[in-house]
Amino acid sequence: MNNKLIVRRLVSGILLLVVSVYTFYRSYVFYGVPAKFPNIMDKELKASMNGNGNALLISGITVLIIGIYFICTCNQRPYRWIENTIVFGYIFIQFFCSYLIGVTGGTLEPISKELLGLSLFIIAVGLPFKHGFKDMPFVKKGEIISKQKKENSSQEIPVISEARQLRELKKLLDDGIITQEEFNAKKKKVLGI
Repeated sequence: MNNKLIVRRLVSGILLLVVSVYTFYRSYVFYGVPAKFPNIMDKELKASMNGNGNALLISGITVLIIGIYFICTCNQRPYRWIENTIVFGYIFIQFFCSYLIGVTGGTLEPISKELLGLSLFIIAVGLPFKHGFKDMPFVKKGEIISKQKKENSSQEIPVISEARQLRELKKLLDDGIITQEEFNAKKKKVLGI
Protein backbone atom coordinates (compact mmCIF):
# COMPACT_ATOMS: atom_id res chain seq x y z
CA MET A 1 0.00 0.00 0.00
CA ASN A 2 1.50 3.34 -1.05
CA ASN A 3 1.72 6.06 1.53
CA LYS A 4 0.46 9.44 0.40
CA LEU A 5 1.05 12.91 1.72
CA ILE A 6 -1.66 13.81 4.22
CA VAL A 7 -1.97 17.55 3.63
CA ARG A 8 -4.18 18.27 6.62
CA ARG A 9 -1.65 16.59 8.92
CA LEU A 10 1.23 18.56 7.39
CA VAL A 11 -0.68 21.85 7.65
CA SER A 12 -1.67 21.00 11.24
CA GLY A 13 1.96 20.34 12.09
CA ILE A 14 3.08 23.66 10.62
CA LEU A 15 0.28 25.54 12.40
CA LEU A 16 1.21 23.84 15.67
CA LEU A 17 4.79 25.04 15.26
CA VAL A 18 3.53 28.60 14.73
CA VAL A 19 1.20 28.33 17.75
CA SER A 20 4.05 26.95 19.88
CA VAL A 21 6.30 29.90 18.97
CA TYR A 22 3.50 32.34 19.89
CA THR A 23 2.83 30.38 23.08
CA PHE A 24 6.51 30.67 24.02
CA TYR A 25 6.32 34.42 23.38
CA ARG A 26 3.22 34.77 25.56
CA SER A 27 4.81 32.74 28.36
CA TYR A 28 7.80 35.08 28.18
CA VAL A 29 5.44 38.05 28.50
CA PHE A 30 3.80 36.51 31.56
CA TYR A 31 7.22 35.89 33.10
CA GLY A 32 8.73 39.19 32.00
CA VAL A 33 6.10 41.66 33.22
CA PRO A 34 6.40 40.77 36.93
CA ALA A 35 10.19 40.79 36.59
CA LYS A 36 10.19 44.29 35.04
CA PHE A 37 7.81 45.80 37.60
CA PRO A 38 8.51 43.96 40.85
CA ASN A 39 7.22 46.68 43.18
CA ILE A 40 4.05 47.67 41.31
CA MET A 41 2.23 44.32 41.32
CA ASP A 42 0.73 42.60 44.28
CA LYS A 43 1.53 38.98 45.16
CA GLU A 44 -1.71 37.54 43.77
CA LEU A 45 -1.24 39.13 40.36
CA LYS A 46 2.39 38.01 40.22
CA ALA A 47 1.37 34.48 41.16
CA SER A 48 -1.35 34.46 38.51
CA MET A 49 1.04 35.71 35.84
CA ASN A 50 3.72 33.19 36.82
CA GLY A 51 1.12 30.40 36.79
CA ASN A 52 -0.02 31.42 33.31
CA GLY A 53 3.60 31.63 32.19
CA ASN A 54 4.30 28.11 33.48
CA ALA A 55 1.16 26.73 31.88
CA LEU A 56 1.92 28.32 28.52
CA LEU A 57 5.53 27.17 28.62
CA ILE A 58 4.54 23.55 29.28
CA SER A 59 1.78 23.74 26.68
CA GLY A 60 4.17 25.29 24.16
CA ILE A 61 6.68 22.48 24.59
CA THR A 62 3.93 19.88 24.17
CA VAL A 63 2.52 21.58 21.08
CA LEU A 64 6.01 21.87 19.59
CA ILE A 65 6.63 18.13 20.02
CA ILE A 66 3.25 17.20 18.54
CA GLY A 67 3.79 19.62 15.62
CA ILE A 68 7.17 18.07 14.81
CA TYR A 69 5.64 14.60 15.04
CA PHE A 70 2.80 15.58 12.68
CA ILE A 71 5.24 16.99 10.12
CA CYS A 72 7.51 13.92 10.30
CA THR A 73 4.61 11.47 9.92
CA CYS A 74 2.46 13.28 7.35
CA ASN A 75 3.22 10.61 4.73
CA GLN A 76 3.07 7.49 6.90
CA ARG A 77 0.30 5.19 7.95
CA PRO A 78 -0.69 5.96 11.53
CA TYR A 79 -0.38 3.68 14.53
CA ARG A 80 -3.51 3.75 16.67
CA TRP A 81 -1.66 3.60 19.99
CA ILE A 82 0.55 6.59 19.11
CA GLU A 83 -2.42 8.69 18.03
CA ASN A 84 -4.34 7.82 21.22
CA THR A 85 -1.26 8.67 23.30
CA ILE A 86 -1.10 12.09 21.67
CA VAL A 87 -4.73 12.87 22.46
CA PHE A 88 -4.75 11.64 26.04
CA GLY A 89 -1.28 13.00 26.74
CA TYR A 90 -2.22 16.47 25.54
CA ILE A 91 -5.44 16.46 27.57
CA PHE A 92 -3.53 15.29 30.66
CA ILE A 93 -0.96 18.05 30.23
CA GLN A 94 -3.70 20.67 29.89
CA PHE A 95 -5.29 19.47 33.13
CA PHE A 96 -1.86 19.61 34.74
CA CYS A 97 -1.42 23.20 33.50
CA SER A 98 -4.82 24.17 34.92
CA TYR A 99 -3.85 22.57 38.22
CA LEU A 100 -0.56 24.46 38.16
CA ILE A 101 -2.37 27.76 37.76
CA GLY A 102 -4.81 26.86 40.56
CA VAL A 103 -1.97 25.98 42.92
CA THR A 104 -0.35 29.36 42.36
CA GLY A 105 -3.61 31.06 43.27
CA GLY A 106 -4.22 32.51 39.84
CA THR A 107 -6.79 32.21 37.12
CA LEU A 108 -6.33 31.27 33.49
CA GLU A 109 -6.07 34.42 31.40
CA PRO A 110 -8.27 34.72 28.27
CA ILE A 111 -5.26 34.59 25.92
CA SER A 112 -4.11 31.38 27.62
CA LYS A 113 -7.55 29.82 27.19
CA GLU A 114 -7.60 30.80 23.52
CA LEU A 115 -4.14 29.37 22.84
CA LEU A 116 -4.91 26.10 24.61
CA GLY A 117 -8.23 25.77 22.76
CA LEU A 118 -6.63 26.65 19.41
CA SER A 119 -3.90 24.06 19.99
CA LEU A 120 -6.47 21.38 20.80
CA PHE A 121 -8.49 22.22 17.67
CA ILE A 122 -5.41 22.05 15.41
CA ILE A 123 -4.36 18.74 16.95
CA ALA A 124 -7.87 17.35 16.37
CA VAL A 125 -7.66 18.37 12.69
CA GLY A 126 -4.31 16.59 12.27
CA LEU A 127 -5.40 13.33 13.88
CA PRO A 128 -6.82 10.46 11.82
CA PHE A 129 -10.46 9.49 12.09
CA LYS A 130 -11.79 6.26 13.59
CA HIS A 131 -10.26 4.01 10.91
CA GLY A 132 -7.23 6.11 9.98
CA PHE A 133 -6.75 8.49 7.09
CA LYS A 134 -8.55 8.07 3.77
CA ASP A 135 -6.67 5.40 1.76
CA MET A 136 -4.25 4.99 4.70
CA PRO A 137 -5.83 2.94 7.51
CA PHE A 138 -4.17 2.30 10.84
CA VAL A 139 -1.24 -0.13 10.85
CA LYS A 140 -2.33 -3.42 12.40
CA LYS A 141 -0.15 -5.55 14.69
CA GLY A 142 -0.30 -8.67 12.49
CA GLU A 143 0.67 -6.60 9.49
CA ILE A 144 3.89 -5.45 11.16
CA ILE A 145 4.90 -8.97 12.19
CA SER A 146 4.20 -10.52 8.78
CA LYS A 147 6.13 -7.71 7.05
CA GLN A 148 9.14 -8.31 9.30
CA LYS A 149 9.02 -12.06 8.68
CA LYS A 150 8.77 -11.48 4.95
CA GLU A 151 11.80 -9.14 5.01
CA ASN A 152 13.85 -11.57 7.10
CA SER A 153 13.04 -14.58 4.94
CA SER A 154 13.73 -12.73 1.68
CA GLN A 155 17.16 -11.65 2.93
CA GLU A 156 18.25 -15.10 4.07
CA ILE A 157 17.30 -17.12 0.98
CA PRO A 158 19.58 -15.37 -1.55
CA VAL A 159 22.54 -15.53 0.84
CA ILE A 160 22.08 -19.28 1.37
CA SER A 161 21.61 -19.98 -2.31
CA GLU A 162 24.70 -17.90 -3.25
CA ALA A 163 26.82 -19.75 -0.70
CA ARG A 164 25.50 -23.08 -1.92
CA GLN A 165 26.26 -22.17 -5.54
CA LEU A 166 29.80 -21.09 -4.65
CA ARG A 167 30.42 -24.35 -2.75
CA GLU A 168 29.22 -26.35 -5.73
CA LEU A 169 31.41 -24.33 -8.09
CA LYS A 170 34.43 -24.85 -5.80
CA LYS A 171 33.74 -28.58 -5.72
CA LEU A 172 33.59 -28.63 -9.53
CA LEU A 173 36.91 -26.74 -9.64
CA ASP A 174 38.53 -29.13 -7.16
CA ASP A 175 37.28 -32.14 -9.13
CA GLY A 176 38.79 -30.65 -12.31
CA ILE A 177 35.46 -30.37 -14.13
CA ILE A 178 35.83 -26.61 -14.70
CA THR A 179 38.92 -24.44 -15.08
CA GLN A 180 40.02 -21.59 -12.81
CA GLU A 181 38.92 -19.02 -15.43
CA GLU A 182 35.47 -20.57 -15.67
CA PHE A 183 35.24 -20.66 -11.87
CA ASN A 184 36.16 -16.97 -11.60
CA ALA A 185 33.64 -15.99 -14.30
CA LYS A 186 30.81 -17.99 -12.70
CA LYS A 187 31.76 -16.69 -9.22
CA LYS A 188 31.44 -13.10 -10.46
CA LYS A 189 28.10 -13.94 -12.06
CA VAL A 190 26.76 -15.51 -8.82
CA LEU A 191 27.97 -12.60 -6.69
CA GLY A 192 26.69 -10.05 -9.21
CA ILE A 193 30.07 -8.39 -9.68
